[in-house]
Amino acid sequence: MEHSAPQKLWTRDFTIITLGSLVSMMGNSMSGFALSLLVLDYTGSTLLYAVYTVAFTAPSFIMPLFSGAILDRFSRKKTIYTLDFTSAGIYLLAALLLRSGAFNFAWLAAGCFVVGTVNSVYWIAYESFYPMLITPGNYSKAYSIGSVLETLSAVMVPVSTWLYKLVGAMALMGRALGGGLNYRFTLPARSRWAVALGVYCIINLLFGTYLYMPLPVMLLFNFLSGLLGVTSYTIRVSATSAYVPDERKGRFNGAFAMLNTGGMLAGELLAGLLTEVFPQRAVHASFYALTFLAALILIGGGRRSVSAIYNNVQ
Repeated sequence: MEHSAPQKLWTRDFTIITLGSLVSMMGNSMSGFALSLLVLDYTGSTLLYAVYTVAFTAPSFIMPLFSGAILDRFSRKKTIYTLDFTSAGIYLLAALLLRSGAFNFAWLAAGCFVVGTVNSVYWIAYESFYPMLITPGNYSKAYSIGSVLETLSAVMVPVSTWLYKLVGAMALMGRALGGGLNYRFTLPARSRWAVALGVYCIINLLFGTYLYMPLPVMLLFNFLSGLLGVTSYTIRVSATSAYVPDERKGRFNGAFAMLNTGGMLAGELLAGLLTEVFPQRAVHASFYALTFLAALILIGGGRRSVSAIYNNVQ
């Protein structure tokens, strides 16, 4: 299907939300990192740290059930800036409690749940509003910019974590390069489904063998996964955003967030149980073997339906 020539991408509204997103993502990255350190320093308990993780993550599974449909009926723009101010207020209150000495783990767990709730609703509102500001013909470029912004926000984590995060920082370089390439070059529409399927399979092969490799190869695998992951992300998100009508984007993103979070929580729990019995590397490889098969069956086997979405994007 032929598309008309792309219009100007950097409109006033798109520029504002892009710059605002950069500030918001960097703030969330820094505050999230600081919060995790606070939990470990304050409690000194891995069990309580797990409680914190569940309190922060649980809303991402619960809230999409309600927020998606609600956001389709109300202003997503007002929701975004209201939640930004709400999040800032919560962190200010936490700082005052810490300074006064009235801080305790009950406050921390409650605050984590509220922040997790705010973040989950904010993500759905943002993902539903962002496509409405993209001019026709620019979906791929716009979402490649989004992937670069996420990479920049991760760089804001303090330098003191460099050695601890060394392997993940090679992945960041791959994501940054991949985002730049996706912005500069546009994949032919007819090949997007095939490229996405190939990327899914390659990433699963890389990570399935990851723990059996020496460190230099692990670094290379992370770089390649970052580079390829941005490509598949750009294809998927730009395609689904162009496909789903504006009045249903909230419900779509809510359902996606719920399934994504539910799958991650279930997978983490199952992996934790299996590693009590089987070697960790074997469990890790088995999970990626399953996702490799899932890509072949769902994306490859569903070529007719999936390619109709992936290959028909602005």
